[in-house]
Amino acid sequence: MTTGSIMNNLVKQSILAGGTFAGGMIAGFLMGSKRTEMLAVFDAAKEKSRSAIGSAKSRREQFTETGMARLEYLKGEWGNTFKDPIPDLYKATESLTLDELELNLPR
Repeated sequence: MTTGSIMNNLVKQSILAGGTFAGGMIAGFLMGSKRTEMLAVFDAAKEKSRSAIGSAKSRREQFTETGMARLEYLKGEWGNTFKDPIPDLYKATESLTLDELELNLPR
């Protein structure tokens, strides 16, 4: 081997090593920026899901409270309505006025 071919081979290896190093640096930079972007997107998605879960819990609690209040109201109303299931016939008929002509009783 001549000195020229050794030098030529050394230059090729240096160019190959330098190109590989530069390519690795560029790939690392690009992948690093993508990773940062992906982490930012992931963090934003986590925050949105947390807010959605919080909103759903809040609405569920609100509906539960409203439902319980309506249930208590209905319970009270039904309790008052059905407290005495047999109607008081005296109270129901005390305001009626009947005389003998309205009755039309058979004689």
